[in-house]
Amino acid sequence: MFTPLQPGWERFENERYVLNLGKWQGLTFVQRLRLAEDEVEETYGEIRRLVAERKHYNTTWWIDDRATPADLTERLRALGLRFGEEPRLEPHGTGLALVAKPPAVEGIPAREVETLEEWIQAAEIGNEVFGATDEERAAQRKVAAERFREQRETGSGARFLAWVDGRPAASATIVWAPLGGLCLGGATLEWARGRGGYRALVRARWDAAVARGTPALVVNAGRMSRPILERLGFVAVAELDVLIGDDFR
Repeated sequence: MFTPLQPGWERFENERYVLNLGKWQGLTFVQRLRLAEDEVEETYGEIRRLVAERKHYNTTWWIDDRATPADLTERLRALGLRFGEEPRLEPHGTGLALVAKPPAVEGIPAREVETLEEWIQAAEIGNEVFGATDEERAAQRKVAAERFREQRETGSGARFLAWVDGRPAASATIVWAPLGGLCLGGATLEWARGRGGYRALVRARWDAAVARGTPALVVNAGRMSRPILERLGFVAVAELDVLIGDDFR
């Protein structure tokens, strides 16, 4: 998957790779790897240096099925990368796309967050589901107000909440790109699973994409979310290996 550049992010982009460095040092993504046979080791070292110089960490490498060379995943693992680990990142994913309206979910309200309090509630649902560390939660709290304001002012993306029995139960994020939205971070608290919160958030983000004039959604789906998303009309467009790099802190 290709991450749209966000305000305050730094991007290194060339014919071999794209490296996105987020405002938060734990947001570090390597994507669109197109390397010659003799460029793997050199490129790996180059990216590690760029990440280390900026004191970033938890580098995530997205190896799509058009990456080169064909054995890139195996060669990067031999250099020290490891497969993604659940619950936060599955080792394999499927790129899915949606270009037709998904069904509505009756009785489960879902919408973009409107206040800082709701924005924090959405973040905490994701933290709970994906097992964020205390350090990661503290780092998020420090920048919560700034990120909420920035997201609202720039329109670069949005967070969404769904309520079950009147309680915040599920959250998700969208990042806007020129032709649609990249769906991220769909999470439902355990007590509310199977009630429709996840599906309601898909529909809410679809409606937001339509209102924006870019009726398309893409997502990296894991083994739990893929069957749900395909029932909603998403179709597979790519397969992905997810690798994790060194911690440079």
